[in-house]
Amino acid sequence: MKKLCALTVVVVLMSFGLFFMSCDNEETLQSLYDIANSTEGLESLIVLISFIDQYSVESDIEESFRDTTITATVFVPNNAAFASLFSISGTLTESDISAFADYYGVSDGEMAGYLADIIGLHVIVDQKLYKADIIADADGEIGPTEWDDGVSVNLLVSVDGETVTLTPDIGDSTSADIITADIEASNGIAHIIDDVLWPPPPEEE
Repeated sequence: MKKLCALTVVVVLMSFGLFFMSCDNEETLQSLYDIANSTEGLESLIVLISFIDQYSVESDIEESFRDTTITATVFVPNNAAFASLFSISGTLTESDISAFADYYGVSDGEMAGYLADIIGLHVIVDQKLYKADIIADADGEIGPTEWDDGVSVNLLVSVDGETVTLTPDIGDSTSADIITADIEASNGIAHIIDDVLWPPPPEEE
């Protein structure tokens, strides 16, 4: 009888231990912003967010990506994706973005607003979509995204084997493949992609 009671106590204590370990794991999940900020190969996105928040008075993307009161699915372009977009080698800098703005004859503020819309194409709010959920929408679409230009934009989904490709249903937008999926965050889930989703940039002056 004593052995049975002792075993019961051990089981109860182990259960409490597992419970607290589970809680700790939930509490240690990083926000979407912190994941991007601490993941090698995503430094360019952090530079882009800093530029947007600095030059666009309407934007506070860093705070939004830290906000644990929301749930979002975010498709995160890697450094190579931004290098291709800005025609640079290496990691993006704020000087690269300003040069990009100069090339298209717009101010840093105007470029920041445009890039904020681009970031919006990569975000779906109030949905936590794992890769399996996205694959379930093969030959369909997910969304709407947070594109904020007066038009509701979804992402078209195509699947070829294990390759999942996303394309905004607006203009002649670029497509991107998911290369790292299902990164859990405290306020959603992130997928790393190999290109920046974007429609044609502002007209060159």
